[in-house]
Amino acid sequence: TATPAATATPAPTATPAASATPAASATPAASATPAASANSGKKQKTVIQVKTTSKELSAVKLKKKAVTFNIGASANSKGTLSFKKVSGSKKLLLNEETGKITVKKKTSAGIYTIKIKISVAANEEYKAARVTKMIVVHVD
Repeated sequence: TATPAATATPAPTATPAASATPAASATPAASATPAASANSGKKQKTVIQVKTTSKELSAVKLKKKAVTFNIGASANSKGTLSFKKVSGSKKLLLNEETGKITVKKKTSAGIYTIKIKISVAANEEYKAARVTKMIVVHVD
C-alpha cells in the first residue's frame, strides 16, 4: 500500500504544476529574455508600417508655398529607417533621412504619385527588412 501512496503523491504534484498558470505566464515573460540569447541564430521578422499612403492638398495653398507631410513610417525593431525615391512625379520630393514628402510650390491640380523604398538594418534581435510603398497625393 505504500507504493500506491507514492503513486498518488506525483498526481497531486502534477496538478499544482498544471494549476500554476501564473507561473506559466511568468515563464513566457522570463523566456522572452532567454529567447533572445537562445534565438541569437534565429532573429525575429521586422515589420515596417506606413500610416499615410494618400494625402489631399489644396492647389490654392500650394500656389503660395510648398507643403511637407510625414508618411508615419515605423518598424517594430525600433531600428533607424532609411528612405529612397524609386520613381514618381518631379513635383514630389523625398527627404531620405526623415521620410517626409514635400509637394513643390505652384503644383497644379491633379494626382501625383511617388514610389518609396523603406529599409531598416538588422540588429541583435531582428532581421533587416525593406518594403516599397506608393504614396498618392491629390491636389484639388
